[in-house]
Amino acid sequence: MRKLTQVLVVLLLISCITVQKGKAASYQIFEDVPESNPYFEEIYGLYAKQAVKGYPSYGKILFKPKNSITRAESAKMISAVLGLEATRSTDIHFKDIKTDAWYYKAMAVLVNNGVLTGFPDGTLKPDGLLTRGQMAKILSESYGYKTTTENLAHFTDVKKDAWYAEYVGALVAEDITNGTSETTFSPDQKITRQELAALLDRAHNKVSAQDFSDGQIQNLISELQVKIDVVIQRNKIVQPSRPAFSTIREELREYSTKEMADGPLKLYYETSCTSCDHILFDIPLDYKLHFNKVEHQQNLIVVETVSASNEMTPGHFATITLVKENNQWKLANYKSESLTEHPLDISVEEAKDYLLNKFEDEGYLDVKSLEYLYYNDLDNMYVFDLVTSDSQYYNVYFNPDTGYYIYE
Repeated sequence: MRKLTQVLVVLLLISCITVQKGKAASYQIFEDVPESNPYFEEIYGLYAKQAVKGYPSYGKILFKPKNSITRAESAKMISAVLGLEATRSTDIHFKDIKTDAWYYKAMAVLVNNGVLTGFPDGTLKPDGLLTRGQMAKILSESYGYKTTTENLAHFTDVKKDAWYAEYVGALVAEDITNGTSETTFSPDQKITRQELAALLDRAHNKVSAQDFSDGQIQNLISELQVKIDVVIQRNKIVQPSRPAFSTIREELREYSTKEMADGPLKLYYETSCTSCDHILFDIPLDYKLHFNKVEHQQNLIVVETVSASNEMTPGHFATITLVKENNQWKLANYKSESLTEHPLDISVEEAKDYLLNKFEDEGYLDVKSLEYLYYNDLDNMYVFDLVTSDSQYYNVYFNPDTGYYIYE
């Protein structure tokens, strides 16, 4: 079910696009975030990175941009933008945090990376509303900014001895924020969801490409794929007739190189099925199964990854090239090969680690133990014995060449 959900992410995004009669199709994803919203691009970017999902409401999706944001919600958003992901060994202990809470992993990974520290009473206050002062500390710690209090004289509401002062100074020094007015920062004011989205976007855009984590590279790939697919699909499927490629070329060039736009993207747009919900890229890409950085430079990133074989789709090996043109990252090449032509040759230990992570992510099985039994040469399968915490027993079959697995 989780794999099906991931496959439908882009289709859901496309289905939520607002199309106004007589006007070009809108990029509006959230019902309450029109393109006139000053934070529209930042919120849309976070959605494309899959850092925010919104709230379903009567067939629509809401972002609730002017709502205050809880510490748990902000942790989910920030950890996603940073590309941080909790592992099975990630563990934290606070009086008000339960391991089965929806936000546990996000808050745990921020605690373990020194971004969140909790309160003196041993709590993390996940349901507490985030203040601008707290936000300053979290963002400064997230991006490793150098703290200072030497640039705060114009703020009448930030005293140099306040616990948050040095973090406010860090954000000002990095040009992330100039406050709520020329003379105020409003450190005790609750920050809204759209304000945090804007600050996160500014901070993320200042990160040097050579300092990108694996997760941030994966976010960048997702963002470009989603934005390209939205431009193509909203004209190919949503519109009653397919416009000429020339009408969308300029939009595509914002996210792809000239060669990519005029080659593979043009061919796909002009020859693919009009009525079917075909996805241009391999989705979902399974970075946990395979992720290799071939090149990681200031203006060039080349990675190898896969979309694992499953009961719905055959697996593919993908080589993805991103280049930076005029300070804008663009998709330069996307080469996809069948895993039958490019087998992965995954080891037993790699397969075991992958399966443990997948079962934990999916949440269907609370695994107590997973032990390798033997290799089934006839079916090319590793066979594992799985025991759940409630003493249920399963055999797990894993194909080392394609990443396909089943359990029964």
